[in-house]
Amino acid sequence: MSRKEIMQKITFVVFGENKWRIWLEQKSSGKWCLYFDAHGLNVQQAKKMLKNMIAVLPVSIEMTVIHGFHGGTAIRDMIRSENLGYRLQGVYSPWYNPGVSNLQIAAMRGCAA
Repeated sequence: MSRKEIMQKITFVVFGENKWRIWLEQKSSGKWCLYFDAHGLNVQQAKKMLKNMIAVLPVSIEMTVIHGFHGGTAIRDMIRSENLGYRLQGVYSPWYNPGVSNLQIAAMRGCAA
């Protein structure tokens, strides 16, 4: 799936003043990584945006959520404890950066990885 196709899916649920919060990069392995900056959002806003993005992403993808940790850990804690969708395969935070969480999202049924 092309960058344009993935971004069209994402901008269907993340639009307007929140569009700056997302960007997509292709790793050297050819897999896509979606970045989501949750700074300034409350827990409910972040949860809604994450659930919507997970729901519309058709391909297997890694999502990096940048939530920070100096101003509080509510969004990080929500990501680790809430059910954000059945396609969420795993969540981890790198030891060197407690301000981000990486989410592994499975492809939709019937879609290529």
